[in-house]
Amino acid sequence: MGETMSRLGLVLSAIASGGFTRHTHTPYCPAAPLAVAPGAADALRAFDYSRAPIAYRNRILPALESSTHLVRFVRFPSAGLCRQRDGLVAGHYYHSKHEGEKPLVIVLPIFGSYTYPTRAMLRTLRRHYGGDCHLLQLLGEEYLLDWFGLAAIRTHEECNAKAREMAECMRVAVIDLRRVLDWAEARPEIDARRIAVIGFSMSAFLAALALGVEPRFRAGVIAFGGAHPADIFASCGGKPGMAKAAVMEKLGLTREAYYALIEAETDCNDPAHFSGLYRPERILYFDARYDSCMPARSRDDLWEAMGRPERYTFDYDHKSAFLAMTPLGRNFLRRKTVAFLDRVLAC
Repeated sequence: MGETMSRLGLVLSAIASGGFTRHTHTPYCPAAPLAVAPGAADALRAFDYSRAPIAYRNRILPALESSTHLVRFVRFPSAGLCRQRDGLVAGHYYHSKHEGEKPLVIVLPIFGSYTYPTRAMLRTLRRHYGGDCHLLQLLGEEYLLDWFGLAAIRTHEECNAKAREMAECMRVAVIDLRRVLDWAEARPEIDARRIAVIGFSMSAFLAALALGVEPRFRAGVIAFGGAHPADIFASCGGKPGMAKAAVMEKLGLTREAYYALIEAETDCNDPAHFSGLYRPERILYFDARYDSCMPARSRDDLWEAMGRPERYTFDYDHKSAFLAMTPLGRNFLRRKTVAFLDRVLAC
């Protein structure tokens, strides 16, 4: 009840002061490139895969067709066994009806959670670009990570095994994104030199990994993500918080012991390992000052590892900061995103 009243008070206060737009802006200042982090080469090898033609399936979705885009439901096999449904990567591909090569913007889901951010961003991109851009909305109806399985463990060994499994799912998701690029490069209508990725929350974490691993991305938008997966496991509420509480109770762990256990299995997937490999002038970074899911160390270390790209830090918590992309926040986040993409994806 207290948390609900506190959030209501925050909403009313924000509305009274003009909406969810209060923020600190840190522009990108070009500087000497960061040295590549020690161990980056080993970290990169974990995301190696064998490139091969993508055997994808697709069907047209007439109900989503518009004057500017033909929409296809596309699917292809995932690189691993922990994909959500039928072992397939799936998405809605908004194929421009205009002739000639066009850039592609990939919008990632918040797996198993809110669909509004992805849908709202897609609407804005369709309205802004019309047929001058292709769009790929990847789908994620189910949780990428098995929080319920983690909560169900009974022993330290089971916990270690489940954490390793979850780390593998992160790795596979990044390889799947690389294979999406393979698919895009084979499409004659897509300008493979101009592909961007947008991620929110957990998918912002995956987008950060992909931007470090994959130089073929021209641009990336990171919205409310972070580095250090153990920080996220140990700090988030919701399903991660439920799993943390169950494991700590069953195994008699302190928060510090839980953190150490998770870190030992997931550190291989830390985007901070790719410091020196990012192109900060091609990244737009959003975070929330009072984010308890992506704590300050997680957010700041990712920003530093990325070379201090342009940053907007909203004065809200994790969930409330998303209102910056709604009419309550004057669509601020969406407007800044399209302005950034206009600049970075220009020919």
